[in-house]
Order: sequence, then structure tokens, then C-alpha cells
Amino acid sequence: MSLSKKMLRDIKINKTQFISIFLMAFLGIFAFCGVCSEYYGLEQTSSDFYTDTNLADGWIYNTTITDDAIDEINNFTTNSEKQLVVQSVANFSNDPDITLHFVEDNEISKFY
Repeated sequence: MSLSKKMLRDIKINKTQFISIFLMAFLGIFAFCGVCSEYYGLEQTSSDFYTDTNLADGWIYNTTITDDAIDEINNFTTNSEKQLVVQSVANFSNDPDITLHFVEDNEISKFY
């Protein structure tokens, strides 16, 4: 019983130090929980995005690809898809940039 009274008396005498230590511990735990939950949310969101869009594992960029090159690519991949991307400027008063995507099947790297 006397030890509890001494503890309460010490807390009462040093309440500023007690509150500051308590707040520092609270903020540390709060920051740790925030970082951990942010990591889990980011991991879950990216996994859902990759699943929904069927994001490609790799891309091959070239201006002209021959049929032989396409056959070689199909030999070491399970699925491939051609896509033509054209950068242009619209004929409007403010000349906006336009990116046109012409997609073969839209099975790989679907637009979100």
C-alpha cells in the first residue's frame, strides 16, 4: 500500500515529466501504427490495381517490328499484344497535346 502511495506522490510531484514522457511514448506508437497501416494499404491497393488492369511484366518499344520479331517475342512469352501510341497536337485555339492509344485486344495493361 505504501509503495502505491509513493508512486502516486512521485507522479504528482513530477507531473510535467510524467506527461511529457507519456506524450512522447504515445506519439511514437501513433507514428509507428500509421506507417504500418500505410504500408498495408499501399500493398493492398497496388495488388488490386495489378490484378484489375492485368499489368504487363515487360514492354518492348520500337518504331517498326517485323513479323519475325513478333514470332520471336511470342516464343518466350505467354501472351503479347501490339499497341500504337501517337503523340499529337489538336487543332484548337489552345493547342492541347493529345496522346492516342490504338490497342489490339485490350487484354494486357487495361486502362484503369
